[in-house]
Amino acid sequence: MAFPGWEQLEDFLPGYRYRDTQERLSDAIGRSLVSGDVLISEAGTGTGKTLAYLIPLISYAIQNDVRVAVSTDTRSLQAQLMQKDIPLVEQILGTSSGAELCLGASNYVCKRKLGETVDQGGLLLAGEEIERFLDWEKTTSSGIRSEYTGQFPEALWSSVTREPDNCLGRRCSNYDSSYYFVAREKWKRARLLVVNHALLANHFALDGKLLPELDAVVIDEGHRFPQAVSDALAQSVVLTELGMLLRQARTDLVGKELDQFRKEIENRYSQPVRLTDSIVSRTAETLIRTLAETESVIRDRLKSLEEGPRTSEELRMQMLMNRLGQARNVIESFLTGPGNDHVHWIQPQDRRRGPVLNRSPLKSSIFIREAILSKLHSTIFTSATLSTSGAKPFSFFSEETGANLLTEKKTRFFKVSSPFDYANQSLLFLPAQMAAPTDEDRFLKDCAAWIDRLATMTEGGAFALFTSKVSLAKTQALLMNLPVGKNLEIISQIDRGAATALRAFQESERGLLLGLATFWQGIDIPGDKLRLVVLAKLPFQVPDDPVLAARMDSVRREGRSPFAALQLPHAVLSVKQGFGRLIRRESDRGIVAILDSRLRTSRYGAEIVAALPPARMVQNFEELSQEYTRLFRTSEAAVGR
Repeated sequence: MAFPGWEQLEDFLPGYRYRDTQERLSDAIGRSLVSGDVLISEAGTGTGKTLAYLIPLISYAIQNDVRVAVSTDTRSLQAQLMQKDIPLVEQILGTSSGAELCLGASNYVCKRKLGETVDQGGLLLAGEEIERFLDWEKTTSSGIRSEYTGQFPEALWSSVTREPDNCLGRRCSNYDSSYYFVAREKWKRARLLVVNHALLANHFALDGKLLPELDAVVIDEGHRFPQAVSDALAQSVVLTELGMLLRQARTDLVGKELDQFRKEIENRYSQPVRLTDSIVSRTAETLIRTLAETESVIRDRLKSLEEGPRTSEELRMQMLMNRLGQARNVIESFLTGPGNDHVHWIQPQDRRRGPVLNRSPLKSSIFIREAILSKLHSTIFTSATLSTSGAKPFSFFSEETGANLLTEKKTRFFKVSSPFDYANQSLLFLPAQMAAPTDEDRFLKDCAAWIDRLATMTEGGAFALFTSKVSLAKTQALLMNLPVGKNLEIISQIDRGAATALRAFQESERGLLLGLATFWQGIDIPGDKLRLVVLAKLPFQVPDDPVLAARMDSVRREGRSPFAALQLPHAVLSVKQGFGRLIRRESDRGIVAILDSRLRTSRYGAEIVAALPPARMVQNFEELSQEYTRLFRTSEAAVGR
């Protein structure tokens, strides 16, 4: 599947520069598609991953008359693929894949629900926006909510968009013109589908019912896929919402069983808690019987519907029966206990939702291996961050996806470094004088002091990234009393939200953005606009997360260290993602500062540093200032010079 004309790509893409690493990556992907192997491939930023996998993937699909998919974690990459990369590759190959962007059902307006909501006056909350929205709906060819640019209230979208279990399907009078079903027919004719991780994970979780049959998949931004699968397999019961369902299903039902169960949960669990055994509850047993009786009543009403619901009311009853059944199954599982393959935890009451019962698989790796890797002809994972350091750098991701236990096909590993000259483009600053993170007050004061010095030196153009809202808020308060608080525009994700904060930073001339997990990955700000990234603390997962705690217990039972097997590799990949915000193009340069002293004092610190790009390391501020000046000395675009 090798593409022989990489050197000639400049004919199609002005300014293109041939990269040996890109061709090698593409060749590895092509060989895996042909052989039917699983490939786990890391390609550093700037390799040109999308062309490297699209060329062999589209060629493979056309030559073998099969359907393939590319899955991404972010919408920005989906847009880049559909609007830029796929059309370019089709031009290069002189062929068409009929590529289609696939979205989940809730992204499409449902004509039946819209009509019923209008008839019932349900759009009155939209105010003057009603007419604009209805005019758009009459002219749109896709019915995709993200394409509507007005200010339609978020609370109303669920009343006009499609729900999988609230759909009449072929029995609906709008079926032939349904935005969702018209889109699905297009998907069937396509050779290439572009999806997101959530849709792909849900597709396999529902036994392949959401998408047409796939032969092979490239999972880009692959480091995020195991979590997407875990989310797709998770189940929850919100007790207040269950009460609403019961009242809709049976007007004769007082709901005392549910009220008693809810009070019992509230009295027992005042804090979030993971359950390691079954719960003993007669009220839960009574509630389960009530739910089963309610399902039976509805089932009797629907007995005559051999081919499914024909009216909106019949559909509503079918939906209620299904949702009550799902809730009953979760509550029953809490009576039997989580076993060795699931995690149960309870979130206590809040004002809006009440207690929530959650059930999640202990590992998504088993499902990924059995339902995806074993079933598809070929699966390719790729990302800039899939490996850690050491003799087996892919062992963590291989375990997370179950690829390490595949028996019926091979798992291959491939890694190419970034073509960027990190040694001359970037500086890694590890300050020698920092309080330990365990001494929180001193640590945050030191963080604020260093952020003040560093961001003042760069005159803004800085991200300072944190691992918790509390640490961000405390550091922000400290910064407001330091020179940086008066001289730069401090932009906080807590105050403005992620999207607004990012936009404000891009528009600011002297911005210092304080961000959380959103900004550790997937943010692309090329050029001198971003010239300093500060990582305040190593992003170790905290054991109070119920799924992580259960996985750590499981690893201990295997005789392994949870820190070495789970927390450390996860932190390594996250730090690599955070570092990756700085250098996005060959012309980018600047500083990554990591303020956590454990990089210097712990035995694992060297392992984390070894996994990072080979930036020039500096621990002295005076030397850092000189090196920073050197980075920008020859640039006319240097800020403040």
